Order: sequence, then C-alpha cells, then structure tokens
Amino acid sequence: MTYPPSGIALESVKGDHAAMSLLSVKSLSNARIARCLHQAGEAELRIVRRFYALTRSRLVCLVTILINGLGNGWIYLVLAWALYERMPVRASRTIGIAALSAGIAHALYAVIKRAVARPRPFERDASIVPVARVLDRYSFPSGHCMTATAVAIPVLLAVPDWWWTAVLAVLLMALAKMVTGHHYPSDILGGLLLGLAAACPVSMWTY
Repeated sequence: MTYPPSGIALESVKGDHAAMSLLSVKSLSNARIARCLHQAGEAELRIVRRFYALTRSRLVCLVTILINGLGNGWIYLVLAWALYERMPVRASRTIGIAALSAGIAHALYAVIKRAVARPRPFERDASIVPVARVLDRYSFPSGHCMTATAVAIPVLLAVPDWWWTAVLAVLLMALAKMVTGHHYPSDILGGLLLGLAAACPVSMWTY
C-alpha cells in the first residue's frame, strides 16, 4: 500500500521547486547582466578604435605622446613652479594639499585596479598598437585622469581663475588616453570620479 506524501514532504518539495525557480531567475538575470556588460564593452572598444585612428596623423600622434609624457608627472613640476610664481606664500600649502589628495586617490586606485582587473583596449584588439607605454597593467580606472582631477581641485580652490586651464588639461588628458589605446571612456569617467572623491573631502577640510 502506498501512502500519500505527508504535509512535511509536500512542503519540502514545494521548497525545492521554489529554490530551483529562484536559482533559474538569478541565473537568467546574471546572464542578462553579463550580456549587457559585454555589449557595453564592445561599444566602448569601437569608440577607442575611432580615437586610435587619429594616430594616422603624425601631428596628432606626437601631441598625444607629449600629453601622455607630461601626465606621467612632469606637468606637476610645471604646476608647482607656476604656483610659486603666482602666490609664493601659499604655494607650499596648496601643493601639500594636492599631494595629499593625489596620495589618497592612488591608495584607493591600487585596490580598485587589482579588484576590477580590466584588460586594456590594446590587449583586446591586436590592431590597436599603443603609441606610448603604460605605467601599470590594468585599464580601470584611468590613473592619469584621476591624478589630474585630484590635483586640480585644491589648486582651483586656491587659484579659481585657472579653471579654464584645468578643464582643458583634464580634457586633453582624457582624449590622449583613448587615442593611445590605453583606456575606455568608462575608465576615464572612473578616474575623474575617483579623483573628485579623494580631492573634495581633503580640500574642504584643509581650506
């Protein structure tokens, strides 16, 4: 004689079905997210290819290499000199705040860089041959744009009428990093936001 399943057994079966349904929904959701991220990545790669194509111009290529080299650190020496020329008494304080802001940003940057581990555009597309060397391995976020933003905020609070120069410098840096094939647009945005996140609290606290 067979007995009908008990209430406990029925509840167990229902629970198993519910768990399986939940897992199916979760898997489907993850697959959709992965597909959307892949499509976004492909769209960004197409954008980088368009910027990289500008290196066919020798002038654009040379200017890009120059901007990239300045962004490796030389531009900040020029900025420090300009600050001492503009305001000899307050320059050291402003440079110190900018250095602290950039230091905090770089500490966060190192953690994020390793956690995301995003391949650079030229690593995904062999037709993109970088016209300048990279300073580290991964793509997200852009360290050059992050540093430029982290330094620019305290400097602009000290010398507000330099805003147009700062905006132009950061914009040129962002464009150059895509022309070189080093970064995607979202890397640039991530670097800008990280620089802001580090600079704003430090600048507001110290000024």
